[in-house]
Amino acid sequence: MLWTNPNPSADFAEQDVVLSSADYDALEIYFSYNATNNGTMYCMKMLKASNSYIYYVFPTGAGVSVRSRNITFVVDGTYKKYHFAACSVGTGASAPTTENSICIPRFIYGIKYPQ
Repeated sequence: MLWTNPNPSADFAEQDVVLSSADYDALEIYFSYNATNNGTMYCMKMLKASNSYIYYVFPTGAGVSVRSRNITFVVDGTYKKYHFAACSVGTGASAPTTENSICIPRFIYGIKYPQ
């Protein structure tokens, strides 16, 4: 485990996350849908030093609703820092809004591939 959210039941504002090690080839990011639903977690994977996002999609009466949070690799020479953007929420053709109680990162694990 390279990182644990110290307060997973709180909103997760835009911030940098610093991993405990750079000894990984890929990351597994576990996240919950919202700050109050800590029982169900989702997982996404990304390669080292890449950019990605975590997201949750579901149908609503107004169309499809998408909640997403961009993850950007921070080039600082350590290979340990990633920037987690604020969570963007969009439903149907409506303009996206920010809702930081959605897509809460809980744990980040490092994966090493055989050489």
